[in-house]
Amino acid sequence: MIEITPKAHEVLKDYLAQNPGHAVKICFDGLGCNGPALKLALTPAGENDAVVDVDGITVILDEEVPLFSDDQVIDYLKSDIEEGFSITSRGGFSCGGDCSNCSG
Repeated sequence: MIEITPKAHEVLKDYLAQNPGHAVKICFDGLGCNGPALKLALTPAGENDAVVDVDGITVILDEEVPLFSDDQVIDYLKSDIEEGFSITSRGGFSCGGDCSNCSG
């Protein structure tokens, strides 16, 4: 399941209205201690892309994303010093290690 928060939905709808033919793409960006690293791209939909509709937003999933998680949340965060999209996975992934290689 892909969830888009109300604020992210508002910002994405505005962007997509100004950029016809574009979609939100969830991309796999490797694995880390906390599970899959995901990133977002706003790009035209390709002919062979697997496209889903999430509350009126066209979303493309990289083929690797469902291998690690089928549960993503797209949010839009804004503070006094930064703003932008956030994507998290609620896939329950765990590295199973003792995190001795992680820095704190």
